[in-house]
Amino acid sequence: MRKQRAVLFLLVFSFLLTLSSINLPFSPKVEAQHREYLKIRSKGDDVYEFDMLSNDTVVFDSKNSMMYLPRWTNEAHFNITLGGDLRDKCKGGSKTVFYESDNMVVVQYLGMKKEVLFELRWYPLNSTDYEYGGVEYEVVVYDKTVFTTLLGKLLLPIDTAGLKFYYQPPLYEEHGFAQPYSNSTFFVNATHVMEFNGTDWITTGYRPENVVGSYAVYHATKSGHVIGQTNYATGKAFHIYRPLARDSAGNTTWCDLSIDEAKGLLTVTVPQEFLDKAVYPVTVDPTFGYTTIGASYVSFGSQIRGSVFTILEAGTAENITVYWCNTAASQFYVKSAIYLHSDSSKVGETAEVYYGTSVSAGWYTYTFSTPKPSLNANTAYVLVLGFQPILGNTMSVSYTHLTLPTSDLV
Repeated sequence: MRKQRAVLFLLVFSFLLTLSSINLPFSPKVEAQHREYLKIRSKGDDVYEFDMLSNDTVVFDSKNSMMYLPRWTNEAHFNITLGGDLRDKCKGGSKTVFYESDNMVVVQYLGMKKEVLFELRWYPLNSTDYEYGGVEYEVVVYDKTVFTTLLGKLLLPIDTAGLKFYYQPPLYEEHGFAQPYSNSTFFVNATHVMEFNGTDWITTGYRPENVVGSYAVYHATKSGHVIGQTNYATGKAFHIYRPLARDSAGNTTWCDLSIDEAKGLLTVTVPQEFLDKAVYPVTVDPTFGYTTIGASYVSFGSQIRGSVFTILEAGTAENITVYWCNTAASQFYVKSAIYLHSDSSKVGETAEVYYGTSVSAGWYTYTFSTPKPSLNANTAYVLVLGFQPILGNTMSVSYTHLTLPTSDLV
């Protein structure tokens, strides 16, 4: 029997509920005819910007070292800048260079002799890891006295509106342990959960290394899509990944990331042991990924899994869209359903879909059967995904870890 401490959290799976009288597919709105995505352009006066695939425009004010990340047409935003204690070391001022061919803006901060003490690199990322693109706010330190003065910490002031930040702990903490744990049938560390089925060890949970210790950022109050209104999808705005530090010799280490919303401060702590041996320059790379997908995965067999969502507006449920995969060749059925959270009664279910082979990771939509369920405003529902294998196998669904007060748990 595993000894576990009490833990209060909710796994929020990557569900999108569409409310309407018309069924529309879930897809990003792309306006390629007049936008060049993820390409930096100068706005003059040392201000630069580029467009994410979500149609949000990210802005960088190099004079003030400030990056502005908007979401949902500026309904919510996140600003970050260099702390004054860092910039105060630069008695020689700063200079900005736009490397247009490299799609990068670099701000160099100078010492009294005009030597470069450190620099800030700002550039977009085009990676399959982020649905709508990403951005680096990268600090490169050339002079080791910078970290000595700051005690190995980068203190970055932030300003936010309409957002909530959810820390993603090591998986062993999520499962109630203070450290990695294993016995004859169960294993959990920071990144993996595995269970022994009598024959093989099966991975039932996974959190990538750059997600352990990171923050998932969500709209403070909204998710889902009422047709004709803003599509908030899962409600996820973006993800702030755990920073990686690397020196010029190629040595790397993970940094600690913390966000204090009340104080308006994002702190990156570089391990002192790494700094003591580092070959300068040292690069620290906070990465911001625009994605609506949960960054962790849970696998399960013949059962249903889901999350609690509160509907803010009454409407008719048309469909549920879920991000999942099954990479092993198999035969299975999948469907979604909605249950009332208060008494677990079923409100409605979608048509069952048969899959005769493996399914790659992606968004899959399940449409409700007629009569479609009517949902009441300000009511908590459980959105679920059901998986029934014909030839034994499992499916993987993406999710986000949210910490909740006791009153929100059942």
